[in-house]
Amino acid sequence: VELVAPARIREEAAGKGEGEEAEEAWMREQTREWALGMLVDEVEVNLLVEMRRELPVRLVPRRRTPLLRWKHPTSGDTRGYQSGFKVGGLDDESALQEKAGGESQSSRNLRTLNLQGTKIYISSPRPPHQSLQTHPLCQMKQPICLSPTYNKQGPSERPQHNAFHPPNRVSRSPSMAPPPHRLEYLQTGPASQSQRTAISLMPVSYWFLLAPIIALDGYVSMGDIQKWLPWTSIFRIWQAGYTIFEEMKSDSFFLCSPSGSMLLTCDVHLIKQVLGRAHDFHAPVEVLSLYNLYGPTLAASEGEQWRLYRKISTPFFNGRTHSRVWKESLEKAERISAQWSKGGTRIADVKGEVMSKLNLRVIAKIFYNQELEYDRNDATKDVAPSGHSLTFSEAINAVLSNLATLFGLPEWLLAKSPFESHQHAYLGYLEWRQYMHEMRDSVQSQLEEAKRKEEPCFLESLVISSNAESKQEQSQSLTEAEVLGNMFFYVMAGFDTTSTTLSFVFLLLALHPPCQALLQQEVDQVLGSRSLSEWNADDHLQQLLNGYLGAVISETLRLYHPVAWYARKSIRQTTVTDSKGASHLIPADTVLMIDVAAMGRHPQYWPSENTGTGPNQTSPALDFNPSRWLKSETQEDLGKGAAFPFSSGHRMCPGKRFAEVEMCAMIARFFSQFSLRLEPDDNDVELAELAGHSPAWVEQKTKERAADVLFKGLGFGHGIYPKSHTPFEIIPRSDKSQMVE
Repeated sequence: VELVAPARIREEAAGKGEGEEAEEAWMREQTREWALGMLVDEVEVNLLVEMRRELPVRLVPRRRTPLLRWKHPTSGDTRGYQSGFKVGGLDDESALQEKAGGESQSSRNLRTLNLQGTKIYISSPRPPHQSLQTHPLCQMKQPICLSPTYNKQGPSERPQHNAFHPPNRVSRSPSMAPPPHRLEYLQTGPASQSQRTAISLMPVSYWFLLAPIIALDGYVSMGDIQKWLPWTSIFRIWQAGYTIFEEMKSDSFFLCSPSGSMLLTCDVHLIKQVLGRAHDFHAPVEVLSLYNLYGPTLAASEGEQWRLYRKISTPFFNGRTHSRVWKESLEKAERISAQWSKGGTRIADVKGEVMSKLNLRVIAKIFYNQELEYDRNDATKDVAPSGHSLTFSEAINAVLSNLATLFGLPEWLLAKSPFESHQHAYLGYLEWRQYMHEMRDSVQSQLEEAKRKEEPCFLESLVISSNAESKQEQSQSLTEAEVLGNMFFYVMAGFDTTSTTLSFVFLLLALHPPCQALLQQEVDQVLGSRSLSEWNADDHLQQLLNGYLGAVISETLRLYHPVAWYARKSIRQTTVTDSKGASHLIPADTVLMIDVAAMGRHPQYWPSENTGTGPNQTSPALDFNPSRWLKSETQEDLGKGAAFPFSSGHRMCPGKRFAEVEMCAMIARFFSQFSLRLEPDDNDVELAELAGHSPAWVEQKTKERAADVLFKGLGFGHGIYPKSHTPFEIIPRSDKSQMVE
């Protein structure tokens, strides 16, 4: 690749009259100086560093020399594979020369190509990084052919493609990073069993990207993240859905970097093996250590440590606890219902205003036996207790919304940082730690009474397991850091995921009034006119979960699962089988990212029923249809086996039933009394009045805006959440004039 001299320099060189060789040398030097200046003066920084003005280059044929030798897996034939390049779909120098006008190979006047805005991809058999030559994929004992796809016509035939090639030509845009190399490797063996797996090569360590990308939350829109390339798919995993795998033409593909390999997959058959084979796949604790802010946690542990945490916490999740969850959820929801019954309630931020606070009150009572204070005149407003500057919910939300910042920066730096965001994160960190110390000390002061309980609460179980007598009685006990770490993790896991799911339930039902009406019809049939005290978990819970209400929860988790991916790590080299029956080798220490969002939108399991047109037809919100979960046994039902909303296997979420009971109680209570209606935008209302549009036009525009927000307006951190808000009205069902149809 050579620089192309601008017209000014070429004219000056021609006017010197010093001979062709001297003029060319002078022109090269002047062009270099000009380019160096351009690479300083014409560079600007938006999201990425990019050029304001064009810096043209040209491609010059080089002498063809063997660069890569490879051995055919069956014949043993060894041959050199010579370098070539591919521009705009043309392969090799001869094709490029033909495109340039048929000039000879020695000619240096090939067609000038401008890289800015040009669809161009140059492929080469040379790996982009030397470290990849020792990559585990290249070092496996079972032979792997990192070579061009073998031409079955015979070993003497030249391979048809380079080892590294793109699936199609790549179009550059100002907000896109340079594309990574892509290759296919051929797993050798009997010809009938050979399988190809897509691989994408990353130029940097993938974990280097984790904290910065999460920390960009609030500054970079999901629309911008969507433009980034496949190796950043881990950070835009919900937004991309199944499209990543569709583009790669595979339900599984590797991301390779100097730090190791990662396998992204939405193949259900493969996923069941990964989640079910505890001896081959463990949790990647180095990744999940993000949650160890206050001490070791269940999530970021394995082996004996994990078994100890699970042994202490599992007995708490039982039938009697779930009965208490049902009762507390109804009681907490009733406080807000009494306020909403007065009418005129408008909700702008459903998670921040309602669900986070409501869910946290249930968690605090059941897990820690704490009754959180709230304003008696406003049931949605929390009150900070004496000695605290943040409420319980404000403290934990400050920690969760700044998780990457707290994980990535040392405490002493946060304490001295002049940035407001750092100060808020640090205040939340300290406040939540103080709350945990106070709750633990309260249990410690009444430890003997807690020990006599037949079923202590979750916090009591942790504290009992850490006291001095327990340390003498047990071979293993919890340290103070382990108590605090798991207190934080269980609140985060139970509170954030459930409140996010309930928020999306409300938003999706507001967007789909017919679904809302079907839900209310079922709630009325099951619960009738019974008073709240007559609602019984034993009689009503399973009936609701097996019906339309349960289908609403399942459909919401399919489309808007708060956890966009599950992570596992292969602890040894092993083999898995994909949904087509083909076997694939997984190297040891490969991180496997199970793409929950892609599974939920996989066209094979969940055919889209959205046939609309326009800019929002890709919004998953428009594909919301709970009835798909109520198919009869005679109907084809591929989807239910492709859903793992609470994970699976030995690390399945222990709070699954807890969350189901809580969500069921709250949804039933609210929709037995209220309906939701999207609030139209003032601009649409004004335009309708001026242009004479009907109310149906305003309703359609309101729906389109809501669907757009539920696609582009999501925040991303350790999970997804509704960052841009969709306002709606709470309408008492007794007000028949305003009820949804």
